[in-house]
Formats: sequence, C-alpha cells, structure tokens
Amino acid sequence: MKLTNGLKRLGLTMLLGGLFWPFQALSDEVLLEEDFENNFGAFETEGYVELSEYGARIRGSYFGNSGSMVVGPLDTHGLSGLTLQFDHFTYGLDRGEFGEVAYSLDGHNFMRLSAEQSVYGSAELALPVDAENQPNVYIRFSVEAGRYFERYTIDNVLLRAEVGPPDCEPTCGDDDGEPDNGGGDDSDNGDGGDDGNGDGSGGEGHARGPDPTNALLEQQRGPFSIGSESISSFAASGFGGATVYYPDNAQGPFAVIAISPGYTARQSSIRWWGNLLASHGFIAVTIDTLSTSDTPNRRAEQLVAALNQVANMNQGAGPLAGLIDADRMGVMGHSMGGGGALIAAQDNPSLIKAAVPLAPWNSSSRFSSTEVPTLIVGCENDATASVRRHALAFYESLPSSLDKAYLEVSNGSHFCVLSDSGENVLGKYAVSWMKRFLDQDTRYSPFLCGAEHEDELVSGVFSDYRETCPY
Repeated sequence: MKLTNGLKRLGLTMLLGGLFWPFQALSDEVLLEEDFENNFGAFETEGYVELSEYGARIRGSYFGNSGSMVVGPLDTHGLSGLTLQFDHFTYGLDRGEFGEVAYSLDGHNFMRLSAEQSVYGSAELALPVDAENQPNVYIRFSVEAGRYFERYTIDNVLLRAEVGPPDCEPTCGDDDGEPDNGGGDDSDNGDGGDDGNGDGSGGEGHARGPDPTNALLEQQRGPFSIGSESISSFAASGFGGATVYYPDNAQGPFAVIAISPGYTARQSSIRWWGNLLASHGFIAVTIDTLSTSDTPNRRAEQLVAALNQVANMNQGAGPLAGLIDADRMGVMGHSMGGGGALIAAQDNPSLIKAAVPLAPWNSSSRFSSTEVPTLIVGCENDATASVRRHALAFYESLPSSLDKAYLEVSNGSHFCVLSDSGENVLGKYAVSWMKRFLDQDTRYSPFLCGAEHEDELVSGVFSDYRETCPY
C-alpha cells in the first residue's frame, strides 16, 4: 500500500496554519508537497517516468534518454533554511549508475544535491544558501542508468523554508543582486581588488573571491554564479565532448581544470565537481571520453586534449573569450579517470600545475617522477580500487619532496567522491588544493596544513590524512 506520510504532513500543515497562523507565517512555510497519488502534480517529466503504487518511478534507458522530473520555478524571496524531504529507493543500479537530486536557479544548469547508487528510506537535504531569495528555483529528480528495469523511485516530496523578516528585500542586503554566500562584503566582486574587505587582497598570485572560511568552503556552492558552454561530441577534438562551467560574475582570467569520469560512466557523474569548482573561481571542464571503457592512459590523453581545446576558446567572441589562463591548468578524475589524471600530471608537468585524483584506479603505481602538486582522495571501503593497492599506493610512490597529500574518506565506497550532500568537507580540500597550487593563493594553506585535520580524523570524517606540509 502506498505510503501516506505526505498526506499526514499536509494535514499537520493545515492544522498549524488554522490554529497558529501568525506564528507559523514567521517561522515555516511549505513551498511544495507532492505524494504522486493520482498524477505528477507540478512536476514535468521527461524520458521514462511513470506512476506506481510506490511513487514516481524514474527509469533508465540504453538510448541515453533516462527519465527525469522537474518542478519549478519556485519563488524563495524572503525565505531561508530551505529543506527538501522525500522518500526514495533505487533498484538494479550498477557501478557508475545513480539516482540524482539536483537544483537550478535558471531551469537549465543543475547542481547536484545528492547521488545514490543503492538507497532505501527517507532523506532530508538542505539546499545551499544561493537558492534563498530567488525568483526561480527548480528541483530535479533523475536517474543515470543504461537499462529500462533500472530505476529510481521518489515519493512524499516536501520542500519547506523559514520565512524571513517582513522587510527582507529580494536581495536581502546584497546590493549586487547576488545571494550572500558567507564571505566578503557587498563591495566584493571577487576580482582580487585592494579594498581590504575579503576581496582576495590578503592572498598571493591570482587570488579570487572573499577570504576563505570553513563555513564558506563547506557550502555546496562557492561565492560566484555560474555559466556553462557545451562542446558537442562532433566539435570535440580528441575526447568525447564536454561541458565547460565558468564564473560569470567575476573578473578573469581563471585557471582551467579538466575532469574525467570513471569506467562506464559519463560526464553527468562528475557534474557536481564542475559546478562546485566554477563557483569558486575556476573554469571546470567535465568531459565525456571517446569510449566509456577507455583505459587510464587513454583518459590521460583526453584530459590533455580537452585542456588544449578549451585554451583555444580564449580567443574569439564566445563567452569564454578572455577568461582563460592557459598557464594554469589542472586535472581531476574519478576511478580510471583518476588514474588518467595521475598519468596526465606526470607526463605533462609543463602544462599541468595541480592534480586531484578521486578514488583513482590504475594498473601501475609507479609515479615517482611526478613533479605536479597532487592531492589523492581515497575511499576507505572501496571494493573496486582498494586504497592499499591504488590511492594510498599511488601517494606513497610520489616523491617525498613533492607537495602532496592523501585524504581518505571514512567508510566511503568507490563512489564516495561523486557528491557530498552534507558538510562539504571533501569539496573544501579539493578547492583549497587547486586554489593553493593553481592560483598560488596562500590564504588556503591553513585548510591543507592546519590542525583541524586532527579534529576531522577524531570526528570520523576521515580515516586517514597525510601530507608534506608546509605548502
């Protein structure tokens, strides 16, 4: 029998609204509630989506048109503390496949909130602060799967928020029309100016954005809004296509980071990283490989090809013209893509200046000639690329004189690096690494060499952390 939590919540909301409306109006508001009892409500569907006795069933597809459903636009002016609750379960998803929850501020560029391969139960996700005080917020549920019987089922969706003060304007004190993301003052446009108010003047090199804090770096998004540009498979030279994410409200040029997916996966699996890095002042390029079964060596070649093609986009009249610094390039990748990132960094030290392999897999652990600063992220319970044979072995093979670090996510599976729906600790380290070694921004050194790592080991966030500080 279909769950009725959504109906119970609706009744409670009506009761509270009737009895205590003056208090309720200042504390909590329901923006969306849907139990998929008879139809999809305000959700619009695409691909294979159907109603079932358990909720909205989103199916995969071999032909690349897996199902999704989107609701919006939702108006969040005067609202804060946005929380999304829902029941969900997956069925039949294999390695590299997942059910995804994402949000958007324009209905086109979606940022991941969570991605799950195997899940059954209820979830509660806090939306980032940039979704507050917005005229158009969209929520999307989708599945990345290659077969029709593989599915992601959603039920009892509830989006609620706190109601801000009555005189809160749409920008709530941020006079540039962008939401306040926790750093700098209203005069900061992230251009590295010298006004002395969190604008990057305290760093070195190519500092961008407000002075970093734990609160800022652990959000799901950084201080900059994002634009994107697609490179189709037909236009790509030496790789399978890409999406280029870039800051669209800050002054360039910016460092460029190319990111490869893992074995059998496509760029949608690493989209979260593209959005996160761009929101912190990088140009991030999430690529598709020529074949989903390409080896790490082939992925290394394609990462380099993508960097070179994006560098050429600095010329002309496109949205990336003048924004690209071809002297500051980095690489990332998951699984075999992480192995590819290690190979690309070792083989191209004149091009690549920083690397962050994520749960990397490679048949060889010989990286003793690497000259590029490298942060390796492993997942403690990785059954595909065990840390002992892969991530940690790669770290130990790097020269002891190299600027390097090893971060191991406690209890993490092979896919622990593809999203971070809680406190964004993983993103904090990757962003800080790229800021320190691509932008030469020393403001981020304390997040890589500070005492807080011990606290995160004790708290259980990490099962291991090693480094060659100071940087």
